[in-house]
Amino acid sequence: MLKLTSLIAHEGVLLTRAQVTGQRQAKNILSEACLHAKKMIKQAGIDAEKIRKQAYAEGYQQGVITAAKQIKKYINVSNALSEKLNIVLVKRAKKILSTALDHPDILIILVDEWLRKLDKKSVVNDDLLHLILPLSAKKKACAITRIP
Repeated sequence: MLKLTSLIAHEGVLLTRAQVTGQRQAKNILSEACLHAKKMIKQAGIDAEKIRKQAYAEGYQQGVITAAKQIKKYINVSNALSEKLNIVLVKRAKKILSTALDHPDILIILVDEWLRKLDKKSVVNDDLLHLILPLSAKKKACAITRIP
């Protein structure tokens, strides 16, 4: 940094008013420049801190948004998997029930089991067992009606 020294009067040296005024102006300009530089450095520090805080807040906000998107994606995948498994479960249940009910004696076995579970004292002649069967079971209806 340029440092201006004050003019010292020496014997036999003549200084003009313009030189002295120029020296003062140069000192004043240098002082103002130093003061202005300090203010700029201080303001730059404040601005840098604001930018850092803003960047932190934006980064945090972006992180929250990213996490929310990931959670949404997980829920969608989970729902899709649940629907897919539900479809598979329904198909397998239908297949198992179809196979079980395709057995010719299954209805007779089920009715016999139901009758065994009934309490003999609670059975009244008016108690009826109503079965609703598909048309495909019409052949088996004869066997069911023969049950005493």
